[in-house]
Amino acid sequence: MVEKQTIKRSGLIMFVYPNLPPYAYTENGIPKGPFVEIYEYVGVSLALNFSIREYPIKRMYRKLEDGNGYVSLGIFESAIDHNKVLFGTLPIAKLHVQLYALRESALRSVWDLENTNIITVAGYTYAGLKKQLENNGKNLHFLDAQTHDGAFAMLKSGRANYMLSYKSASEKSIRALGITGITMSSIQTLPLFFIVSKKTPDAAALLSQMEIAAQMQK
Repeated sequence: MVEKQTIKRSGLIMFVYPNLPPYAYTENGIPKGPFVEIYEYVGVSLALNFSIREYPIKRMYRKLEDGNGYVSLGIFESAIDHNKVLFGTLPIAKLHVQLYALRESALRSVWDLENTNIITVAGYTYAGLKKQLENNGKNLHFLDAQTHDGAFAMLKSGRANYMLSYKSASEKSIRALGITGITMSSIQTLPLFFIVSKKTPDAAALLSQMEIAAQMQK
């Protein structure tokens, strides 16, 4: 374990996350999930004065850009101002992006889709994949849901034939909604890095120590 005296700071470190079950979510007011466990391990290992809180993803990005002491996990392609935050260089976790359909015969490569609607969750760019598909000239339109459960409910009701989502979050929603007949194909695997607000005192040192601590947890 990392020595608890390696970092000495009095300010509050706020670990923040979006609603992304089962990776990170809030249940009865309590943060849960493997990403939350990483935050807890790092915070305790470094003897940080820390708190863990959920935010809508766009608001979370604003907190990271403008706030003192905000930390999160995210992909390098996150829709955040990179001039206002520091990204780590060591992958801490991974997300798997998949394409979902209700009928196996409908499932194709995401790059072959044309003249159709695709459901996504509002605020997620899927490492820029959504923008690439919007701009590829194949007449693709995106329908945003506010949650993963909401997105699968839209797919189940026939609002669209396809949906982009993260694997583990999707598995939880499929079980919760009792949806059958879902088919899927893998698109890409995304590494996640620590993101630290540049307004945090000694942000670079904090980032380095958190990466070391997180590696010790594995």
